[in-house]
Amino acid sequence: MGDLVCERRAQGTVEYAIVTAALIALTVGIAAVWHAGRDGVLAELVGTAASHSLEGLGPLDVSLF
Repeated sequence: MGDLVCERRAQGTVEYAIVTAALIALTVGIAAVWHAGRDGVLAELVGTAASHSLEGLGPLDVSLF
């Protein structure tokens, strides 16, 4: 009976460690996206991806898309 109790406690500890690591990773990821948006990195990516609309043939390119 004592071994079963220790095994359940160990499983709870492992689950707690996994959830804690996942929450830390999520927090770091959200912070990275926040800083990229604040520093203008996301705006540059959008401008690069939408460069066809910034050229002279932008409307034609969009209509053919």
